[in-house]
Amino acid sequence: MAPSAMAAGFTALNGDYYNDYFYGNPSFFTPHTKAFTRQDAFIAFTDGGSSGPYVNWGFTGTPLNGKSDDFSVRWTGSLQVDTAGTYSFQTVSDDGIIVYLDNSVIISNPTVHAPQTDEVSLSLSAGSHPFELLYGERGGVSVALLQWKKPGGSSFSTILSQPVVPTPGPLPLLGLAAAFKTSRNVRRRLRSRLG
Repeated sequence: MAPSAMAAGFTALNGDYYNDYFYGNPSFFTPHTKAFTRQDAFIAFTDGGSSGPYVNWGFTGTPLNGKSDDFSVRWTGSLQVDTAGTYSFQTVSDDGIIVYLDNSVIISNPTVHAPQTDEVSLSLSAGSHPFELLYGERGGVSVALLQWKKPGGSSFSTILSQPVVPTPGPLPLLGLAAAFKTSRNVRRRLRSRLG
């Protein structure tokens, strides 16, 4: 499919999950062994309940079952942009987060912290852009949220992944279908919260 015919959002969003905290160090992920990998429909997770735009991490039945502290995630994929222009990206994180787009850091807040919001605006061309997000949870409540505001948009929305063929391994909630149903609920909750 030609890039211009693809819907905006992630064309794939692979999450590699690790059984330790990355301490804000991007090189952590190379030598460490993944606990598991799954394809996620979005990045909007917490262990503090499924309120607002968030869903639970869905670790039941995974090597991280029952884990709420000392874990890390490395999400990779491609971000498809259908219209050139200025895009704003927003993260809410507790704890560390680093976001790369086109192999450059666009958001960096790798410290241990309570929930914090970070934003950046940048000009993007239409087409596919390499994407990577590093996240780590040290202790307490965990939050990982990535949203964007498209050119001319008035509010942030969760970036969704296009349907993908699931890989073996655990998926959040009840599987990929439930994740996409949840993503529709996330959009509804976001719209109602943002007016």
